[in-house]
Amino acid sequence: MLRDYKGLNELYDLVEGKSKATLIIKGGKVLNVYTEEVIENADIAIYDDKIVKVGDCSSLLGKETKVLDVKEKFVVPGFIDSFLILESSMQTPATYARYALSGGVTTIILFPAPLYRLFKKEGIKFFEEELSNTPVRFYYMVPLIADEKLSAILPDHETFVEFLLNKKVLGVLGFSKSLGELDFKNVINQYISDSILSGKPVGGIAPLDEKLIDVFSNLGLRFFTYIRSEKSAMKVLRNGGYLVLSLLDRWKLKEIIEMVIKNKVPTDGIVLSTGLLDIRELSKGKHLSNLLSYIVNLGIDPIKAIKFLTVNPAGLFGIENKIGSIAPGKLADIVVLKDLTKFEVYATIVDGNIVFSDNEFRVSSKISSYPKYLTETIIYPKSLNSELLQVNTTSGNNVKVRAIKVNNKNIYTEEEMVALSVVKGKVMCDITNDILHLSLVDRKGEYVQNAFVKGIGLKKGAMALTLNLGSNEIIAIGTNAKDMLEAINILTKINGGISIVEDGRKVYSLPLPLAGFMSFEVTKQLFFETEALYKNLSKIGCKNEKSLLVISTLSDVNIPKIRITRNGLFDVENGKFVETVII
Repeated sequence: MLRDYKGLNELYDLVEGKSKATLIIKGGKVLNVYTEEVIENADIAIYDDKIVKVGDCSSLLGKETKVLDVKEKFVVPGFIDSFLILESSMQTPATYARYALSGGVTTIILFPAPLYRLFKKEGIKFFEEELSNTPVRFYYMVPLIADEKLSAILPDHETFVEFLLNKKVLGVLGFSKSLGELDFKNVINQYISDSILSGKPVGGIAPLDEKLIDVFSNLGLRFFTYIRSEKSAMKVLRNGGYLVLSLLDRWKLKEIIEMVIKNKVPTDGIVLSTGLLDIRELSKGKHLSNLLSYIVNLGIDPIKAIKFLTVNPAGLFGIENKIGSIAPGKLADIVVLKDLTKFEVYATIVDGNIVFSDNEFRVSSKISSYPKYLTETIIYPKSLNSELLQVNTTSGNNVKVRAIKVNNKNIYTEEEMVALSVVKGKVMCDITNDILHLSLVDRKGEYVQNAFVKGIGLKKGAMALTLNLGSNEIIAIGTNAKDMLEAINILTKINGGISIVEDGRKVYSLPLPLAGFMSFEVTKQLFFETEALYKNLSKIGCKNEKSLLVISTLSDVNIPKIRITRNGLFDVENGKFVETVII
């Protein structure tokens, strides 16, 4: 860190060139996010971890000064990924950080809901310890989701206050219609009051009641929301809140960006982020660059687009005095881009250190060792059998059921009423019409919840996974209960991951032994293994390239419309449980 100056005289010496910079980024096209101008042929002088001058910095060049020549390249603030569920990448935090840096990400703000559900504060501690050994700047948000019937991760009041006092915590995320159904006076009011006192922003997740948006606005809170409709997006922006768009919302981005352009909406309240991450995008180091290119192609000015990843999120989370811009006094988190169309990264600087340049990493990764509590999270459910993985009924030979309908464009679901046959009290799936068995199984084998899902595409066999970002449980989907049971059994042997079974035999498995979410493999190797996984899924009928994200969120009660939970199907939009078997 930058040492304290003994007085203003020393600062004057540095600015005037009597003292020398430790690094000069020379001759680039520097983007000023405040004036939205590109300053041609400008230098950036850095002393230790801070920017001290922008412009002609030749007087600060000394014998020991490092120089990075970036002539004809664009120099912008380091990217801030303001909403990341890191577990979705299937990477350890340290491995993720390495490839994030190659994509220009210098700061990540985690939403650590999956690990917090499993390990409470120990899960957060794991992220902190792992990421502290990487150059990436990291923060996180306090998860605040749902109620006891919906796999709550509502921290107790003492823990919540402890989080708010932590300098690494930048906000609270999780207010939703489901959470709003709780007793505000006795349950939620205290959390809101503490958030106000902390001065940290609060975030909501769709479907978000417009009344809740007004409540937060009246309280004077900095407010932000994820996963929203065009109508609620305008409501948030008009109320002075922030709209956070992500890779998760790519299917929704087009209509929202077109709305912004058509209505000439000021964009200072718009933020971009990752959300959920497909490992195949991360392996190329371009997940956010691709998102920038996409919205620029939709008509957003490139300079404004870069603000979505820099000064805008810094303002939302109250860290604009540290990062988000290139100006004297700010931390030297900087990205050098080859262009403002594809946003290809040439170099990444964090804290004044060049960590990536010209397609090479300038830092080494530290291999961590992991305690058993992180690697032994699946307990073999001895009492589980195939009979328990089917929906029971006493309603004759045919029934009407409520199925979760998925699609190949996004992770939203619909409900569809379908007719299914009954054999010996068990409701059968309908492979011809793509209606499959769906089971949610506790990792300790303590309970099973069954339903049906339409749109996955399996024609034979089954799959199971612990990569469940909506809850801790195992998700199994299949054409028959026996293959589903074998797929679950494989997960217990590999300590979590993803398995595919056909005719009682393993077709493929991808171990994710770190909490059932993450692999020990390097990114490129995991990329090849994921490609193999999709090829094997395709062989048994599942050809949706987003199938992992779709299935891994089937129990997330913050995403419309119908989700499976430990207590049955939940109608997210109406905030109530609904029956699987209707007649």
